Amino acid sequence: MEQREAIGVPLAGFIGEVLHGSLRDERLAPGSPRGWIFEDKRGEFLVPWGFLRDWAFKTRRRFTDMEAAWTRDGMVRGRASVTVNGRSITCLLFSKSAALRLPGQLQRLVAQSFVKVPPTEVHPSPARGGT
Repeated sequence: MEQREAIGVPLAGFIGEVLHGSLRDERLAPGSPRGWIFEDKRGEFLVPWGFLRDWAFKTRRRFTDMEAAWTRDGMVRGRASVTVNGRSITCLLFSKSAALRLPGQLQRLVAQSFVKVPPTEVHPSPARGGT
C-alpha cells in the first residue's frame, strides 16, 4: 500500500510540471504542445515521454520505475506517438482512470491546455519487453 500511495502522489506532481512548462523533451521545438487529448472526449491523454525522463532526473527518481508502476496500476496504457512538425513524438498514453485521479483543477487545466488530436493521428507503439 505504501508504494501505491508514493506512486499516486508523483502523477499529480508530474502533470503539474508538464502544465507549468518546466519540463523538456529534446525532440520538441519551443512552442510545441505540452500534451494532447483525444478530440472524441474519451478521457485519455498523451504526454511526451521525454518529459517523464526530465522530471525523473529533476526529482531523482527512476523513470522506468514510475512508468512501470503507472502501467501496472492502469494509469498508463502504454506508449503512442503523434507527429509534430514532421517529427514523431513518443508519448505516454494515460488512461481515463489516470485523468480521473488528478485533482479537479489539474483535470480542467489538462482539458484547456492540451491540444485536441483525432484518434487516427495517434499511433500505438509496439509492446516492449521487460517493463
